[in-house]
Amino acid sequence: MAIPDAIFVDTNIFDRQHYNFQGSALTSFAQACQAHGVTLLLPDPVLRELKRHVRDRAVEAHESVNKARRTAPFLQALRQEGKSSREELTHYGSMATAALHAYLRQFKALELGYDGLDLKQLMDWYDAQTAPFGGAGKRKEFPDAFAIAMVETFAKNNVMYVAVVSDDRGVKSACDRYTKLSHFSELTALTELLVNDQEQVAAYKAAIESDPKELESQIAAAAAERSFYHHNREYSIASSKVLEARILSTRVVAIGNDECTVTFAAEVDAEHELHWHEEETEEGDIDCDEELVESSPVTGLAKLQVDRADGHVKSVVTVELDQSVLRVTETPRRYL
Repeated sequence: MAIPDAIFVDTNIFDRQHYNFQGSALTSFAQACQAHGVTLLLPDPVLRELKRHVRDRAVEAHESVNKARRTAPFLQALRQEGKSSREELTHYGSMATAALHAYLRQFKALELGYDGLDLKQLMDWYDAQTAPFGGAGKRKEFPDAFAIAMVETFAKNNVMYVAVVSDDRGVKSACDRYTKLSHFSELTALTELLVNDQEQVAAYKAAIESDPKELESQIAAAAAERSFYHHNREYSIASSKVLEARILSTRVVAIGNDECTVTFAAEVDAEHELHWHEEETEEGDIDCDEELVESSPVTGLAKLQVDRADGHVKSVVTVELDQSVLRVTETPRRYL
């Protein structure tokens, strides 16, 4: 099923919608999430940002109203009776915060705290300028980094697929590193998926099946980084060379903007040089070696960028194999 298990919406998406909780974009998104029972993830730094931003909008609105009153004095009649300007501003802020909470109550929301957060990993990202770091404005990027780390930890610990909605390039680059995070730059694109997911799933699956070469190449490359071992301890593997991979099946499990995450089952052909020792042969005790080719089954996850318009895979963003080592079972022809 390609519908995400949970969704994280970045603050910039609400900014773009001007916190118009009655507008079509935010309303239709909430209705689609309700229909599918999708969890809305609220990392603490983002929830803080949302509350701060609606308060800032309330201040801006109050300033605009006061400016209008100065320009058109008859508007003074609209001032709430008995309230000072400061009290009126407090009222504006309360209304804005209440509107935010009322909107969030429409979702099956889950607040994410800092438990289990790897602060060393975050500082490694910062030192290496790894996304979402990499540009100016470090104060803003640290909340982004905290949020992405929290969401990724949640997805990994709960074995869930999370849709991340953000128009921040750093956040997108960070999502590309994780197969359980699918990126959307537009809220409407995710809403469309929730409303009509199966048609999009079929389009992605058809594109992958008609153009599997790049994914097979990346699976082979990932397998080449794994170790091989022989199930019979009498043999040792001196070296292995991965030749190619063949996809047996794929399943689309998450969708983003022109990207998808798939699970796959494949076979990897590899050439192995075996060594073993034989005793009491006609030649005495001897060391033997022989090369053989064997197919090993592999499974895993891959994130791909797909051009649905012309039905081809543009690139394979990342591949993760389930297997940390691959097993070899074939025995040499000269085995005695």
